[in-house]
Amino acid sequence: RGRSLVLLLAAQRRWGIIKGDVSTAFLQGRDQTTDNKEKLHAHPVPELGSALGAKPGEVLHLLKAAYGLIHAPREWWKTVVRDLGSLGLYASQVLPCVWGLYDENPDGTTRDLIGLVLVHVDDFVFTGDRKNPRWNKFLREVKAKYKWGEWEEGKITQCGVEIAPQDDGG
Repeated sequence: RGRSLVLLLAAQRRWGIIKGDVSTAFLQGRDQTTDNKEKLHAHPVPELGSALGAKPGEVLHLLKAAYGLIHAPREWWKTVVRDLGSLGLYASQVLPCVWGLYDENPDGTTRDLIGLVLVHVDDFVFTGDRKNPRWNKFLREVKAKYKWGEWEEGKITQCGVEIAPQDDGG
């Protein structure tokens, strides 16, 4: 539903789409030593324990939630919520995976939607008004926020679905 909404609004407003994939997202999540009151410990799989020089059965203190931990996706989501909020976006009340960026009018009475972000784990789909300086500033800031793989623009693949703009002849 979130993807359909974002793509519908992108088509309606004639905004292009961009997709970014955060590399090793869970390791870019909140620091467990400062942001979480609970200490996080785990028994490493044998090959990881060996690579880290741990003795068999030794418990390790983790600084970040890592892939495979049951709460790692939640910790990553908390990071995304914190970061997108700090960049001025608002989460949809109905679809929390969809975030909007608004431009305030000079009179302060109304706000115009200037961009949307769809978040699915480590895949982000961006669409917005590329003529708007605030949207372009947001894109620069979010690119600097995480380590990303390649960004796709125009024709993208999101969650196994290929999405391509259509030339309407106009």
